[in-house]
Amino acid sequence: DGSGGFAVWAENARAIPRFLACATQWRTASAGLAGIVFIGLDYAACQVALNGFELDMTPDDWEALRVMETAAGAALNGADAGAAP
Repeated sequence: DGSGGFAVWAENARAIPRFLACATQWRTASAGLAGIVFIGLDYAACQVALNGFELDMTPDDWEALRVMETAAGAALNGADAGAAP
């Protein structure tokens, strides 16, 4: 539509703001000269961020967050977006 935004499927509408609240809470490790490796989200830190944004979490929300975390981690670590995990 030219707005610069993007479409979100209805089933992902709750997951997006929760993932974005946790977006700065990645655990990383050094990979020497290759840089860093994104290990995964720090769930304790995510809970603090979610509380700060007053976002509640259901078990389904945590599962959706983990799916997004897996996909984002692969992308951040340079994996082919079309490759299976």
